[in-house]
Amino acid sequence: MREYTKHHYIPQCYLKNFSIDGKGIYVYNKKNSKSYCTSIENIFFEKDFYSIDEELIPDYAKDRVRRESIEHDYFANQIESQFSRFLDIINSVSAKLMESKDILTAFPVEYTENIAFQIVIQYFRTPEARKYVVELVDYIRSVVETLIDCNAIMDDIEREQLKFDLTKPGNEVLDHCCTCFKPQVIKSIVDMLQNNIWSIYFSAGDCFVTSDSPIIIEREIPTKNCDFLSLNLPSTNITFPLTSRILVRIWDREYYKQLEPFNRIVRFVNDEFVRVENLRQYVWARNQVVSSIDYSDFYQKLKNEKGKEVFCKH
Repeated sequence: MREYTKHHYIPQCYLKNFSIDGKGIYVYNKKNSKSYCTSIENIFFEKDFYSIDEELIPDYAKDRVRRESIEHDYFANQIESQFSRFLDIINSVSAKLMESKDILTAFPVEYTENIAFQIVIQYFRTPEARKYVVELVDYIRSVVETLIDCNAIMDDIEREQLKFDLTKPGNEVLDHCCTCFKPQVIKSIVDMLQNNIWSIYFSAGDCFVTSDSPIIIEREIPTKNCDFLSLNLPSTNITFPLTSRILVRIWDREYYKQLEPFNRIVRFVNDEFVRVENLRQYVWARNQVVSSIDYSDFYQKLKNEKGKEVFCKH
């Protein structure tokens, strides 16, 4: 019998930075208004989320591609090992800041590049991204079918090839990964984020929290054609709690020109600032907020006038 595996769409190396001891973490579940402590191994995963259907692996590739290649070879061995090493560096920087209370004149560019890369990867690796890609692929297939039925594709060879392609069943895992994790796609978005204005907030007091939807994307100017795959639309600001001590916000350079003098400056923030950011994480969370301490009393006070939990329309 095939063994199912836990594939974490929010990596454990990241969650350790919001953990009690690197293993346990407090969870607040908005759907049932319950708080509990659990192992980080037991949250933010789906069984076989990245597993490749073995029947789709051609014979010539079976010595290089395995059922767990995406999870083990790409995410675990490449993405998360790199992220884990970077977080060790950041935690070392945090410790020095805690001791000295000195403000860095500028957050190193190599730090922001690494963070931008992890933000893009994290944004694309969620079940929500998978759902969007699957719906997009289904829509494209329906459009192609319509074009074929209407004889809008004149070239006979092209038409027959498209007909043949449509006979092949879609695969959610491969559609997701082939759409979102192409190196050139990741690099182009990272470069755009790098070119924006960065605010780095450091708390020596209360701890930041994170959630099952840790990347908050807000836009001052609504757009009718909002593309889920775009992280850099005009007037956008992106918030990401990097650790329980450091929160990052990236501002669109054109819209927020007034923030240019503060680009990549580390700023110490007070507990009130942290509480506001934790409130935003709670509101934007799809279901679960996690932290190194039990914030359930805080969350219980955030319900609406009818006593119900507050959910943001993503």
